Amino acid sequence: MDNNFEKELLKKIDTIIKLLTISSLKDETQLQKIKVLNSAGLPPKDIADLLGTSSNTVSVALHKLKNKSSPKEATSKKEEFSDTETNQSNPL
Repeated sequence: MDNNFEKELLKKIDTIIKLLTISSLKDETQLQKIKVLNSAGLPPKDIADLLGTSSNTVSVALHKLKNKSSPKEATSKKEEFSDTETNQSNPL
């Protein structure tokens, strides 16, 4: 096969995959789309390209999802912060 033909074919297949992915998630929220695409193994950059947003937006959403999935860990961090606040001496 011609190298250019292979590249064009792969590009078309990639486009078809993106279109199928987007159409299958059309009724979902952006956060849900990010969750599904991430669980499928896509990196933030690829998810951002598919959804038409920045990779930073996707990374922040993934961070929020991670914190939501482990509320115990988030609670313990809040408690640590509260403990350090109460243990500090009041200069006034």
